[in-house]
Amino acid sequence: MVVMLIFATTMAFSQVSFDECDSPENIEVTNISYSTALLNWLPAPETSVWYVEVGPVGFNPGQGDYLIKEEVILTLPAISSFCTLNLKGLEPMTQYEVYIRTVCEYEVEWVGPVTFMTRPKVKKSESVR
Repeated sequence: MVVMLIFATTMAFSQVSFDECDSPENIEVTNISYSTALLNWLPAPETSVWYVEVGPVGFNPGQGDYLIKEEVILTLPAISSFCTLNLKGLEPMTQYEVYIRTVCEYEVEWVGPVTFMTRPKVKKSESVR
């Protein structure tokens, strides 16, 4: 005689949801001088923290070979207005790349590169006699 025992179990499933964590859009660099520039981007709704890395053309974001690394935090949730960051300490006549990544519960890809070139440093001309 064979006896089969069947156990019934109840399994509970819970749905895991992540907060929306979209990437920034419309990244642009303006007001470029020989040593500074202004970085602008349109944040996704409900985002307020980003990592920004700036480095020479060809650098790999997140690998530590950046020139500038910033964590940008808004004090209020972004509402369809541009975020800005002043980039300082740049070298004249140098081409740079910018990457931005939204900070959230899970890792989001870097957005970029956005490439720009600083202007030459203009020497003050001697006065004409």
